[in-house]
Amino acid sequence: MTSSTAKAANQEAPRHGGTRPAQALHLPDLTLPGADTSTLRRLLGRELQRRLTCLAQLPLQRVAEADRPAFVAAVAALQGLQASAPGQAAALVRAPTVSVLIELSWRRRDALASDDALLAAFQRHVRELSWLLLCELATAGAAPRADRQQPLRLNLPPGGLPPLLILGAGVELRLGPQAKSVQLEDGALRIFGATSQRTIALRGGDGGATEGQVGDDLCELRRPWHPIRPGLLLAETDNSPLSMVEAHPDKQGNQLQLGGRPLAEWAATLGECVDLVGRYLPLIAEEMRLLLRLCIPVGYDAEKHLSASFQEYVGAIYLTLHPNVMTMTEALIHEFQHNKINTAFHFDPMLRNAFWPLVSSPVRPDPRPLHGVVLAVHAFQPVARLYQRMHEDGHPWAANPAWEQRAATVFAKIHEGARTVLELAEPTPAGAQLFDEMRRLDDELMAFARSVGWAGDRGGEQALGDEP
Repeated sequence: MTSSTAKAANQEAPRHGGTRPAQALHLPDLTLPGADTSTLRRLLGRELQRRLTCLAQLPLQRVAEADRPAFVAAVAALQGLQASAPGQAAALVRAPTVSVLIELSWRRRDALASDDALLAAFQRHVRELSWLLLCELATAGAAPRADRQQPLRLNLPPGGLPPLLILGAGVELRLGPQAKSVQLEDGALRIFGATSQRTIALRGGDGGATEGQVGDDLCELRRPWHPIRPGLLLAETDNSPLSMVEAHPDKQGNQLQLGGRPLAEWAATLGECVDLVGRYLPLIAEEMRLLLRLCIPVGYDAEKHLSASFQEYVGAIYLTLHPNVMTMTEALIHEFQHNKINTAFHFDPMLRNAFWPLVSSPVRPDPRPLHGVVLAVHAFQPVARLYQRMHEDGHPWAANPAWEQRAATVFAKIHEGARTVLELAEPTPAGAQLFDEMRRLDDELMAFARSVGWAGDRGGEQALGDEP
């Protein structure tokens, strides 16, 4: 199983966005939640506020002139919603389809005068973000208005728009070349062409949109998300500009594809994985319901598993389909854990020596930054706990020698990684909390491994999910 986690679109160290909170991070159980999920809840609340702040601080003068009316309307309407219904505003910027565009716009907001490509990327992100926010606001019943009597109508920019992934409505909207303007209404969009118009009626909650008037040359709708479990969706679409950014030498990006397997098989397999996590790691499962929204398929492979996640794309993970449910469950936990720690990285790097010097990694043959080893241990300590609890419960799979050998591999590799981190880390105050938890979990897991005979060399050379 291999994995890649890009630390930034341009492969730079994390850059903290928005106004930095005065309160110090409190992360006593960022790896495995203790009595409840309050650590992640606090962290997610801070992250949603950071996204709203970043959006409000994007420089208007660098937005393309044709896109400024949409951008100004979207930001003003979202700020108004934040004042009147902060939970609804947070829900809008919580959507991965929205947040990835906020994050990339924020990262590319400066150093633009001398870089035409960077400026063009910034303007593309802001254009899509502005219109997507307008559609999500309309879905939520909070559409901006021209005045108290009239709904807001905006001309489409020259060149049109990319597909708009309106997650709140459960639809992908493609505006055709005949579309000239859009009127935003609470619960609906009205699309105008030169001689025709069409109304798209949106509803929130369970998502969905109903088609209204004629004018099929103006737009197309499809429903590209499919439920795995409540709140978790299998995606047949992806608007992340990062999907083909790759940090792993054995992967060629994350091209969305089902690999010839039916949607029902994907959803059933991932649902079984979620259920296994819910049975043996119930607090991790609760955290998943808080943070994880999209599973994006990137093909089928019966021999190995490939997965990926991005610091800018919290709430979404890329996965191949593998016939072994245990392998898929490992990958689900692994990439979810990256989502958690990537949220924390927006506020604190955890390490003062994160990217230099290079160190020996338990999960890659070549020397890696210590940052990558931290990611690996943080991802796989909960996987080890899953194996422990399945063994203690007498799960039928635990009687399989191959299952037991894999368990021994996981315990051995994360122990090696933890020793490397704990010996070499130069932590920040927040990082010190993470590494105190890492030390405690390593002691607990290795005590269990010794008690059942998993602490020797039985793991062989099996690989864990590789980190960048």
